[in-house]
Amino acid sequence: MQNTGSPNSKTKYEKGNSWGNSLTIKTSFARQKLKIANSFLPLSEVTHIEGTSKMQNFLMKSSGMKGMLGNKIFLHSTLILDCKNEKFIVKR
Repeated sequence: MQNTGSPNSKTKYEKGNSWGNSLTIKTSFARQKLKIANSFLPLSEVTHIEGTSKMQNFLMKSSGMKGMLGNKIFLHSTLILDCKNEKFIVKR
């Protein structure tokens, strides 16, 4: 995984488990901004997970999934979801 932040930042390695598979979780510091709708949200870290099963990889690939975004990026924002009309807004 390429570090997108300071060249001196270290990658944090952790172990995880998913569907009985041992995972390697690599997290690095990032100094980026992510544009969602009309808001720019600070992206402070990126994570790469290795060790997912062939079935998980197939399901992600066949669904068109290229990555995941957790809740942390919305920590200092308000995310309003309008499920009926399939719209959303992010307020900072």
